Amino acid sequence: PMAHFSVMKPAILAMDEQWPTVAFEPIVPLDGDLDQTLIARRLTDSLKGALSRFDSLRVVQSPSQADYIVRGTVKTVPGGTNLQFDVTNRSSNELIWALSRVHPAAMNGAVLDYDAISSEVSAELGQPYGIIHNYEQEMGADPATRYGCWLAYIELRQLQGVEWGKDTSACAERWLREKPGDPLVHVVHSWLLADRYYYATGATRAHLAQQAEKHAELAVEFGPRNPQAHYAKMRAAFITGDQVTLGQAADRAIALNPNDPDIISLVGLQKIVSGQAGGLEMLQRGLAVHSNPPRWYYGGLVFAKVAVGDRVGAHEAARMMTRNPPMPLDEMALAVTHAGLGEIDAARIHWAKAVKLAPDLANDPEMLMKRWQFGSDLREPAIHWLRSGGIISQ
Repeated sequence: PMAHFSVMKPAILAMDEQWPTVAFEPIVPLDGDLDQTLIARRLTDSLKGALSRFDSLRVVQSPSQADYIVRGTVKTVPGGTNLQFDVTNRSSNELIWALSRVHPAAMNGAVLDYDAISSEVSAELGQPYGIIHNYEQEMGADPATRYGCWLAYIELRQLQGVEWGKDTSACAERWLREKPGDPLVHVVHSWLLADRYYYATGATRAHLAQQAEKHAELAVEFGPRNPQAHYAKMRAAFITGDQVTLGQAADRAIALNPNDPDIISLVGLQKIVSGQAGGLEMLQRGLAVHSNPPRWYYGGLVFAKVAVGDRVGAHEAARMMTRNPPMPLDEMALAVTHAGLGEIDAARIHWAKAVKLAPDLANDPEMLMKRWQFGSDLREPAIHWLRSGGIISQ
């Protein structure tokens, strides 16, 4: 998980604008011919547009105003076009990232897929667990700033546990007081409230759901084109059981930033758990290009694979899901998938660990899946594998 080193940046005592800034120098056509010049211009514009979809950084016009500078070149090589990109820290001139790709030569009038190239590069740079936000200088952002608080929220998402949320809650409360019209502060509050909802009961649980929905609505009101705001609305709709709003918000989040593998993964995961079509394919697509997905993202993949009878795939996903130290659902997933593979001794060991971490499992094996609101299409196959292996009683 990310650490915060306050020595890296001076302390700022208000929730000021501290998002990383990025500038693009025009991509250089090394051949100098007209075709390459046109490719360079179109690609520069496409990359700017793609990266500007990420709300946790700012694209600026002048390199002299930027924290990071993106440079690129285009050159014809045997069999295609070579594209090279690099990113430097402007203040230190340190190279922090580079990419080189040879794209096949255009045939029969076809041209380079600018959108696909821009999607790849912008995803590497702008996703929450990507190159810029995980660069050492940014990891030291002061939590007293909006950006530092946002990083704390991203770290909390990586860990997925309310016991790590106290510091994030404090800076989020301050952020809300000072910038109540900022959509991202309502995204953070909606997430924190929804997280607590899963661990609450009775009237408290209902109140948390209502508050999570309220902040999600405010996030969308203040940031109608912010994909994170629409994801917050989707997550709130899931816990309140509003399937129509869930589907609409999911589609809107993806439409606003189809290049963010984190949003794609989260929407896919939520679709799986809520039983909506297309979730498994979407989650797999997001994870395939995600720089450092939180391990709990694989939870949806585990139980979706169980539901379709993919025993090997489910077990591989369960291994990827397991955190250090393991959480109760991690151990349950390993027990289910070992049972599915016929590895009964291993399944018993992991089930015992799950019960030790969550004793209520002994009386209700579906307890964790119910807490996280897994549909019966996910719960029933998992329980069947456990019963078939004799891990739990009939």
